[in-house]
Order: sequence, then structure tokens, then C-alpha cells
Amino acid sequence: MKNTLITYLLLFSFTNTYCQDTFEPNENATNAAAISCGNFYNAYIQTEGDQDWYVIDVPASGALSVIMNLVPRSLDLNVEIHQMINGQLTIIADDDESNAGGGQDLIATTFLEPGRYFISVHDENNNGSDDSESYRIQFDCVENGLEVNQTIELATEIPQDTCFDENIWGENETFFISNEGDDDQEWFKVNIHESGVINAEVFSVPTNLDLNLEIYTIENNLPKRIANDDDDNAGGGQDLVTTAFVDAGTYYIHIEDENHNGTNKETFTFCLSFLPNELEVNQTIELATEIPQDTCFEESIWGENELFFLSNEGDDDQEWYKINIPESGVINAEVFSVPTNLDLNLEIYTIENNLPKRIANDDDDNAGGGQDLVTTAFVNAGTYYIHIEDENHNGTNKETFTFCLSFSPDALEVNQKIESAAAIPFDTCFRDNIWGENELYATTNEGDDDQDWFKIEFNEPCSLKIEVTDVPANLDLNLEVYEIVNNIPNLRADDGDGNSGGGQALALSTDLEPGTYYIRIHDENFNGTNEEQYNFCVSCENLSSTTSALQPEVTIFPNPTSGKLTVHGLDPNSKFILFDLNGRKVISGEFASNTIDLSQLKSGVYWINISNEKFSIVKRIVKI
Repeated sequence: MKNTLITYLLLFSFTNTYCQDTFEPNENATNAAAISCGNFYNAYIQTEGDQDWYVIDVPASGALSVIMNLVPRSLDLNVEIHQMINGQLTIIADDDESNAGGGQDLIATTFLEPGRYFISVHDENNNGSDDSESYRIQFDCVENGLEVNQTIELATEIPQDTCFDENIWGENETFFISNEGDDDQEWFKVNIHESGVINAEVFSVPTNLDLNLEIYTIENNLPKRIANDDDDNAGGGQDLVTTAFVDAGTYYIHIEDENHNGTNKETFTFCLSFLPNELEVNQTIELATEIPQDTCFEESIWGENELFFLSNEGDDDQEWYKINIPESGVINAEVFSVPTNLDLNLEIYTIENNLPKRIANDDDDNAGGGQDLVTTAFVNAGTYYIHIEDENHNGTNKETFTFCLSFSPDALEVNQKIESAAAIPFDTCFRDNIWGENELYATTNEGDDDQDWFKIEFNEPCSLKIEVTDVPANLDLNLEVYEIVNNIPNLRADDGDGNSGGGQALALSTDLEPGTYYIRIHDENFNGTNEEQYNFCVSCENLSSTTSALQPEVTIFPNPTSGKLTVHGLDPNSKFILFDLNGRKVISGEFASNTIDLSQLKSGVYWINISNEKFSIVKRIVKI
């Protein structure tokens, strides 16, 4: 009887203690105890090896948090969240504590779609139990219509202009990404209907999160990043921004914890905006936006697009514009009101042999931040390209600068070389300028600044007179006359001033035989240009009529000569001057007889000027 009573008491005691856990038996998912969101419950790990399983129906997408507290000190518990996937019970989240201490509070959070989920609780090493102290378990469901968006394929579509609160909170191991952990990530999808700039920002970031912010597109059926926050090691709680210039299309924004080791129920603010800009995307010369030849507008160097990455130049925004020029003249491009963090570079290009060829730039290799710039190029009719970029590709700014482009027709341009000299009458006056450059016509040791070459032709002996007046003060001009002899330009005359001062007027006068001659005007040291014009006049006084009226025809022979020249038809008191092809006086004198001895001169071409009070003639002489 005594033994029977003891057995009965022990059985009663065990059954009473076990039964204080109202969820038992719930040792597996099959007999899991049904619970609901927003409630907490007390339960026990009553025997070694005991497990508690719960089942919950989550009504909306969002986050499920299982919070374990008031844990008995004898228990180091493990909490897991499971989902039935393809008929298999699969763990999707746990408490991330592989070695929880006795009595340690725990939390497991997962982002999930509406559906049924299972929670398991057991002692970490299945060697602890406590039938006298319960643990408390709480189930919180936080609705979030943006979840589940852990991959680009599951990206949540959002408007192109929006702000909302979001968090990096929880995990879901069904979306495990190699080397990136299984923590929460956010993918959003935005449909853009026109070219412009996407701007994404995160701020009010929890201090334990160092976020990464990126923009992607799909290229060849694979995700391709086009922009990021440019901070490879953002600090905890750091605000971030990323900007991308894009064409119409679908784009994806990605937010994650940089090292995939932080989550937080606290939210950050995410804002997305889109600024239409019909000039974008114009990152390369091939994508240059066509603009009028005379225009002004606001533009910015803002954002990036890694699809257009240029070697050693970064992937920051660049601007390319295309203009069609119908006639020769001068292109003038300017940028001003530049943001102070940008040191811009301004260039003009053409296409030569199917490759971009720069013809002009702002001539400032190290422009300061916020510096205004200008570049000018003299061009023929054709298509040209304007390029604007941050000098070191390390600055962008949403603030705009002003870009202006203008074109001034000039029928005389391009006349940078003697071969392209502009034909003019030998009696004319007009205004022109030394303004701009064209690197296609760069001259060794002379830079690539503007030069003006003019071509004149006359059929009678001519006393040529040239004047250059109203010269801008910053230009010290040089004036020269050339002739082509044996396919080589030879100097016939110049202004006689080897170092004219800025703004100095120039003149020259020389007697010439019939032929084709070239006039050259350029800045003496090739370091000055000016939009302001100088005045240019050329005249030619016919010498043949004067000679025929006052003097019989003068003949010189033999020509070519190896020594002496004989001159017939001279008036008394006639004088002569012999010049070389560079316009230098070689010999001179009066005619004591009708011969001149050239035997001491080098072989070559010379010019002889014979004159008296009544006439002046110029003849070409060849010494052999």
C-alpha cells in the first residue's frame, strides 16, 4: 500500500508539473501549438530534449519577430523560424546566437509573405530543462507592403518620386546570397519614361547600420550596376546619396548593410526623385545631344553611369553636345556660374579618320573650382562636338552652371595655313580678328592660336601697301608678305618691327611683279586672342602704267645670269636695290654704267628694284 501511494504521488506530481504548460504536447511541427500575432505566452522546457513548436498564420507581407525573454538561467535556448517549402520544413531565420548563454534573452526576425510559419524553441545543447520556471515568448507581426524584396527579381515597384520609412531588419535564408549573408536587403524597381537623372538618398540611418546604396539596370539579362554612393566604407548611421543619368527604362535601387552583419527594427528614410533632362544620356561623343549653333541653357555635372566607364577617367557625368555648322566661321563655347566644387574642362572636337580629334580647349589645364571658362575654334562647315567634364572626375553637383554656345559666320575662315589662305581683292578694307584656335592646324613652336592668311593676285607690276589698325591692346601683331617659289613659302616683306607692342598699328609697302602673294597676320608670340576686331586694308598701285608713260621699257639680260647683268633703257640718275627672297637688301647703288656685277652672290632667286624720280620697277633675277 505504501509503495502504491508513493507511485501515485510521483505520477500526480509529474503530470501536474507537465500540464502547467498548456501548449504541450507540441514537440514537432505536426502538433505545433497555434498562436497569433501580437500576443505573448509563457511556456516551459520541462524535460531534457523537450522542444516547443508553434504555428502562426501571418496575414500580410512584412516582418515576423519572435522575442524570447524571462529565460530561466538554466537554459540557453535556440529560436528558429521555419517555412514549408516544396513539402520540406525549411529554416528561414534564427536568433543568430550560436552559443547563447544561460538565461539569455533572444530574438529572431524574418521578412516574409502572407502564409503559415512554424517556430521552434529548444535548449541549445538539448541538455537543459526547467519545469518550475517558464520562458516568455512574444510574436510581433509588422506589416510592410514592400516586402519580400530581397532579390532584384522580387524588387518592389515604387513611384519615381517618393519618400518613405524602411528598415534593414531580419533575415530569410531562402534568399541566401554567396558571401553576403542572409540579412535583409531592399530592392526597389522604378520605371522611367524619359531621359534624366535618378537621385536616391537614405538618411536618419540607425547608428549600427553602415548602408550601401546602388542603382542597377538589366544588361544582357544580367544585373549591371550603374551608380553607387561612392563610399566603400560608410560609417554607422551615415547618410548616403547616389545619382545616375539615365534614358527611359526600368531601373533598380539596392539597399543593404555594407558588411551584412547589422539589422535594426528602427527605420531610416529612403527618398527617390527623378529630374527630367532631355539632354541626357550624352556621356560619350557617339551619344552627343544635338543642339542649335546659338543657344544658352542650364546644365549640371551630376551623377554617374558605370555603363559608360572611361579608362582612367572615372564614371562621373560628362556632357557631349553636337552642332552642325553650315558655313565657315567661329564657334564660341562658354561655361559660367560654375559650382565651387567643380573644376571644369571645356573642349571642342571634330571627327577625323573616324576618330575624335580635339581642335580647341579652354587653355587652362588646372582650372580652379567654380572657375568660368571659354573656348573658341575657327571652323569650316561641318559637324562639331562640345565636351564638358569635371577636370579630375571627382566632383558632381546638383547645382547647375550656365552653358552658352554661339557661332559667328566668317567667309574668310578657315585660313590658318598658307595652303588655305582666303582669297581677297588687291584693293579692299575689312575687319577681322585673331580669335580662337584649331589644333588641326597646329604649327611647330607656334601654338595653335588663330592666324590669318590672305591670298592676292595681280597681273601688272604693283606697289603693294598694307595697313593694320585698331589693333586690340592685348595683341602684338606681326604682318608679312610671302611668295611661293619652288613650292616653298619665301618671305618678301614684313612690317619691319620685330617686337611690336600690344595694340600697335602696322604697315608695309613693297613693289611686286605680277603674280600670287600671301599676307600673314598673327599674334607675335602666339599667346593672345581677342574677339575684338582689327582693321585690315590692302591696296595695289599699278606700276606698269607709270613706267610706260614716263620711261621706255627696261630690259635686263642675261637672266638667268652667272655674273654680270646688263640693263638697257635706263634714265640718267637711276638707282637699284637687290633683295633676296626673305626681303633682305643684298646690294644697292647707282648705275655708273649699264651693268651690275652679281658674281659674288650665291645662286638663287633675287628681286631688283630700279627707280629714279620718275619711275620704279621690280624685276625677278635668277643667279646661277
